[in-house]
Amino acid sequence: MFSVNVQASKSYEDIIDVFGGLSYETISIASSYKYLLPAETQMQLGLLRNPGDPAIKPVPKPPEWPGDDSPQTAYYNLSNSNIKLTLGGQANWSGIYFYRL
Repeated sequence: MFSVNVQASKSYEDIIDVFGGLSYETISIASSYKYLLPAETQMQLGLLRNPGDPAIKPVPKPPEWPGDDSPQTAYYNLSNSNIKLTLGGQANWSGIYFYRL
């Protein structure tokens, strides 16, 4: 994660202030994790059977039998950049301040 900000302001005769900011930020994440499919999901896909459950019909063994027995790896890469601009002002008349962004 990287971020750079520049801000500036200017006051005119203590009555009006103007300000602004410019920001650049970027993020980059690379991640991976290993997992096995849960047994319930494997049963729903027909990779495993639960012989004690009468709702599951007997089916021939699929070629992947006995189910998901080797860990799978999922990879995740995220990159994003943003540029932000902020402008605003303030006015002071008789001790009352008015802001505008």
